[in-house]
Formats: sequence, C-alpha cells, structure tokens
Amino acid sequence: MTRPSSPSDSSGESKPITSTMKIIIVLLAMAIVCSAQNGQMTLDEICARRHGGQYQPSITTYLDRVTLSCTSVFTRGKLSTCPTGYNPTSCACGFGCGSWDIQNEMTCHCQCANMDWTTARCCKLSIH
Repeated sequence: MTRPSSPSDSSGESKPITSTMKIIIVLLAMAIVCSAQNGQMTLDEICARRHGGQYQPSITTYLDRVTLSCTSVFTRGKLSTCPTGYNPTSCACGFGCGSWDIQNEMTCHCQCANMDWTTARCCKLSIH
C-alpha cells in the first residue's frame, strides 16, 4: 500500500502543510504525550506540576473550544470528494487497491484501473 508522504498535485509537487493541519498535529501530539505519561491526571494538573504551581489553565480552556468531527464519503468510481469545510485524512479503494492520492486537498483518487468504489475519510477541526 503506498501513501503519499504529503499531499501533492497532479504534477507530483509537494504542497505545504496547512495551518489547520499543524494545529491538529500539535493537539493530537499533546494529548498522546500527556495521556501516556501521566495516567489519570488532567492537563491542568500536569501543567501545574511541571511549572511549580505557576500555571494558568489556558491550555485546557483552548482545548475545550476545539472539536474534531469526521465523516466517511462513499462513491462509485475512482473519486470521492469531501464536503465543503472537510479535508480527506485517508482513502479506501475497492478491489483491494491500496494506491491512492489526494487531489486538490478535497478529493480521494484511487489509482488502480476499473475502480468500483472509493471512500474518503473526511475531518474538520472547529474552534468555538
């Protein structure tokens, strides 16, 4: 199964990671590191401990305002496009095809011939 290391256009040129993607990566990394290292402690307790009690709970206030919502879009053929505001995070292809790419930051494209179906997993990060 081949997956591109970064989104690319039809010319094969890499595109920069968007600011939304950077926020998602940072938030997920923080959640994984904190939960793996600190068991049942809240993020406020972790930060307060690491900063000698001088921590203001701005991180959790910010994280409470962030929601990640995802949906799957199934279509017949080799293309599946995410709804407006959503970005594809992965793709699945029929006939056991594992070769796909993301076009125009919105569409999963299965690269095998005679594709019967394509599914795009689409996610959106919302800040309230």
